[in-house]
Amino acid sequence: MFVHYVCLVFFTFSCGQALANATDIQGDCAPAVHSGCKFFSQYMQLWCDASNVSEIPDPATIRSFGPAKFATTLYINRSCITVINTENLNKYGDLKLVDFNNNLIETLSDFTFFLCKKLKTIKLSYNRIEVVGPKVFAGLKRLKVLNLNQNELSVLPEKLFNELTRLRVLDLSSNKLSHITTRIFQNLLFLKSLDLSKNCLKTLTMWNLRGLPQLRSLNLRGNAINRVERYAFFSCPGLQTVDLRENAITCFDERLFEKSEISTILLNDNQIQIPKPNWYRNLPRSNQRKFIQDVESITANNKWMCDCNVLPYQHFLSVELKDVDFWVRKLDIECSGPAAFKGQMLSNISAPTINQYYNNTCHSLLHFKWDPCFAKHPSVGTKIHATPARTTKMQTTNSIFGVEPTLQTVLKNKSPNLEHLQYASFVIMCLLVGAFFVALVLLLGMFHQNRKETRQQYAKETCFQTDESVVFVGSRSSFQDSV
Repeated sequence: MFVHYVCLVFFTFSCGQALANATDIQGDCAPAVHSGCKFFSQYMQLWCDASNVSEIPDPATIRSFGPAKFATTLYINRSCITVINTENLNKYGDLKLVDFNNNLIETLSDFTFFLCKKLKTIKLSYNRIEVVGPKVFAGLKRLKVLNLNQNELSVLPEKLFNELTRLRVLDLSSNKLSHITTRIFQNLLFLKSLDLSKNCLKTLTMWNLRGLPQLRSLNLRGNAINRVERYAFFSCPGLQTVDLRENAITCFDERLFEKSEISTILLNDNQIQIPKPNWYRNLPRSNQRKFIQDVESITANNKWMCDCNVLPYQHFLSVELKDVDFWVRKLDIECSGPAAFKGQMLSNISAPTINQYYNNTCHSLLHFKWDPCFAKHPSVGTKIHATPARTTKMQTTNSIFGVEPTLQTVLKNKSPNLEHLQYASFVIMCLLVGAFFVALVLLLGMFHQNRKETRQQYAKETCFQTDESVVFVGSRSSFQDSV
C-alpha cells in the first residue's frame, strides 16, 4: 500500500513538471499581453487611453470575453504612438471610429487606413504631424468626419482628399498652412463645415474654395488674411456663416456676398475702415441665431471711420433695422475717427450731424463712390470746406491714417470699373468667335458650290463623249449593212 502511494506521488510530480515546462515554452512563443487595453464586447469598443502604448495592439494579444478584432471603435488617447502600425490596424476590419488624439505621431504614410473601409470618423488632433502622404486616406469612401487640428502641417498634397466624397466635417485648425492649393477641395461635394482657423493664410480667392457647393460654415479666424477677392465665395452658394475674426483685413468689396446665402459674417478684430450695408442684407430678421448669441458684437475692434462714407451704413442701421434691436446691437460700430466722433457708437450719431461736420458736402463725396479697396491711397476722412459763391475746395487734414487725399487725387487715382472691363472683353471675344464661325461657314459653302459645279461640268463632258461613240458605231453598222 505504501509502495502504491509513493508511485502515485511520483507520477503526479512528473506530470506537473512536464506541464510546467510546456507552459514555459508556450509563454516564450506567445505575444505579449496589453494589460492597459480593455475591450468592451457589449459596445464593441477598444480602449487604450493613457496606457502609454507605443503602437496599435494586435487584437490577438488583448484578453477579453469576445474577439477584439471585431471592435468598431478604437480609442488610443494620451499615449506614446509615433507611427501608426498599418499591419495591426488593418486587423480591425470593422472599425468605424479611430481616435488617436494626444499622441506623438509625426508622419502619415500612404494607404494607412486602406483596409478599414468602414471608417466614418478619424481623429488625429494634438499630435506632431508634419508630413502627410497624398494617398493616406485612399479607399475611405464612407468617411464623414476628419480632424487634423493642432498639428504641424504646413503643406497639404493636392490630391489628399480626392476620395473622401462623403466627408461632412473637416478640421484643419491650428496648423501652419500658408497656402491652399486650387484643387484640394474639389471632390468634397458634401462638405458642410470647414475649419481653417489659426493658420497662416494671407489671401482668400475663389479658387481656394472651389468645389464646395454644400458648405454651410467656414471658419477663418486667427489667420493673416489681408485680402478677400470679390468672388471668393462664388463656389459656395449654400454658405451661411463666415468667421473672419482676428485677421488683417482692411477692406473688401461691397458686393462680396450679394449672390450668396450668407446670413452671418463675423468681422471682429480687423482693420476695416468703411462698413458696407450689403454685407448684412441677408441677415434673418429675428434673434434666433444661436451661433452669435454669445457674441456681443460682430464688428468690434476695427478702424471704423465715421465720415461721409459711413452714411449708407448709418441709414441701414437706423432705418432698415430699426425694428430689430438685436441686430442693431450686434452690427453697431465704434468710431475711430474723426476726432469729433472718436469713441462714439454710430447708432448714436445722426446723418445730419455727420453731414454738418463736413459742411454739408457729403453728397459730393458719395456721388463719386470712392472705394478705398481700389484706390491707391486707402486713407479716408477727408474734410471738405465749401462756400456757396466759389467752387468746392478740398483741404487735407492729418488723421490717424496719415495724409488724406484731395478730391482731385481721388478722381485721378480712381480705378476703372473692373466689372465693365471684364464684360466688354467678354463681348468682344464673343463677337470675334462669332465672326470666325461665320467666315468658316461661308468658306465651306463656297467650297461646296465649286465642287458641285465641277461635278456638273464633268457629267456633261462624259455624256457628250458617250453620244459621239454611239453615233459612230451606229453609222458604221449601217454602212456595213448597205455594203
